Amino acid sequence: MRYFIALLLVVVTSMNCEFFTEPESNPPNYYLEEIEIEFKDTLIYNFSEAFDHYFSNPIYSLVDSGSTNIVELYSFTDSILTVISKAMGESTIRLNVIDEECLSELFLKIIPKGIYLKMGEELVYDLSELIPQDLTYDSLSIQLDTLETILDTSYYFSNSLFLFGGVPGVSLADFIFFENKMAIDTLPIPIITTIRKVVLGEMFTNDNCAGCVEGNHKVDEIIENNEESVAIIRYHLNWPDPNDPMYLYNVAENEARMYFYQDFFTDDGWALPNFVVGGIENPVSVDTDWEFSMQSQISGNTSFYLGHQTESEEDSIAVKIQIYSEEQIEDVYDCYAVVVENNYEYSGGNGEDIHHQVMRDIEVLENISINGEEEIFIYLLQPPGYSVDNSNFHIVTFLQNSENKEIVQSNIDHPIIDF
Repeated sequence: MRYFIALLLVVVTSMNCEFFTEPESNPPNYYLEEIEIEFKDTLIYNFSEAFDHYFSNPIYSLVDSGSTNIVELYSFTDSILTVISKAMGESTIRLNVIDEECLSELFLKIIPKGIYLKMGEELVYDLSELIPQDLTYDSLSIQLDTLETILDTSYYFSNSLFLFGGVPGVSLADFIFFENKMAIDTLPIPIITTIRKVVLGEMFTNDNCAGCVEGNHKVDEIIENNEESVAIIRYHLNWPDPNDPMYLYNVAENEARMYFYQDFFTDDGWALPNFVVGGIENPVSVDTDWEFSMQSQISGNTSFYLGHQTESEEDSIAVKIQIYSEEQIEDVYDCYAVVVENNYEYSGGNGEDIHHQVMRDIEVLENISINGEEEIFIYLLQPPGYSVDNSNFHIVTFLQNSENKEIVQSNIDHPIIDF
């Protein structure tokens, strides 16, 4: 068994902390690192190697040990974490490091080695990353022990392997190499399919809100940094400009979503901008909290897959939604479909003249019980200019807990899967 000592390469971000002794620099308030280890090997991770020089008297505490079915926590003493890889997949361990009033959150994502797929996504894999460089062969075949986790089967062309993720799980692939029609070597590689967590951010704004400019730019930055793992909806409200056309287009539904989150609005004028992450977090600081809150939820796990497809029907949009759950769920959920518009041109009082992810219509199917796989339909009104070929429009779907308002999964691009 091999042991790995993992050292962090830390990108420093700003944080207001005071120290009894002068640190080399301020610590990051959030850090995520992904580490690959061999299947069923042990990882020894020393946090003090990377963080002790920031603090005078650091105290490390374990917050979440991650998925114990995948990675088992063997020990955690002072700043040294020891875990054992038990199964294929991925597991995120969360810790806090505290020094007086200074707090940093650390996320360590541990990934046993293999080829990783996401359910409902295609992967083009460069075979040169796994084939030994000294191996000479003239042909290759791939045998899978199961096709359940891989749809449309696998095929390769010019050293590229094409895979499409099916249901979550592990398929063992034997890569068999031939020379002159004789098998000369076999390389067993696990192919692991998991579900991508897509986090919904809901932005409340107005075309004459000066502070909303910074907020909208931050949301644009979040999308750019996490394109595959975020969905965004922007609702326009009626202050400071009651004539914001993006508010007036759909007054009732813009306000309904605002009142749905009324606990997140202040009593002193319901300040804008306002950003809600995953239905349950309302980060304050545009500079630091918004990105941190999104990243924290992206690093989490989900049991749900959400896929959808759309079709135009006269003046409506028929949205077929597929909900897949890895486990039996006792809670009840509300499923939403939203049509949003990008590149909407309007010059408001705050200087912004191009607006993105503008909510045009939102509908919900309430109180859904989910056992395994469910398919539902939701119908939206077509906004002016909408067509399935107009790339300025897209559909956002999301699944929200009926009681605590947590959004457990959302989707923009994932398709319906035919199992």
